[in-house]
Amino acid sequence: LVKEGGYKNVVLEPLMIVAGDHANNDMAGDEEDSWKSAFEAEGFNVTCLVQGLGELPEIQEILVEHAEAAIASIDEDFNTGDASLDNPRNQDDISENELMVVSFGTSYNDSRRLTVGAIEQAMEDAFPMFSVRRGFTAQIIIDSHSLQHEQWCRDTAELQSG
Repeated sequence: LVKEGGYKNVVLEPLMIVAGDHANNDMAGDEEDSWKSAFEAEGFNVTCLVQGLGELPEIQEILVEHAEAAIASIDEDFNTGDASLDNPRNQDDISENELMVVSFGTSYNDSRRLTVGAIEQAMEDAFPMFSVRRGFTAQIIIDSHSLQHEQWCRDTAELQSG
């Protein structure tokens, strides 16, 4: 369709909250099988705009509005127990009200900061009565953070014993 339209220029931009691996490699990468390379091989001038939608304040506001609606729809008494009696994991500075921002995640630090971090900040600004927490669903991201945490624990133990 692009050829049939007589176009010479193509702009590629991901329609994703986070511009991570798919945006950087599958769309804008220099590999032979990327969208950019495929269009260039057909003679098009290609511009890649690698920016996650999560960087846009308007998208952050939409997510805040959805969180507000979800919180407003809760009609349940959650004061049914004492979490301090549980295993102490995840009890560092736990507040009365917590808001978990869950994302697939990305291994691209700048993109994660500009998208997931910006969304978390927007949630924190909109809900000052909540402690905003981060959660990832992608196993590769969870594993990466776990390895970093394990290394930190080893380094800390070595410092304390040394």
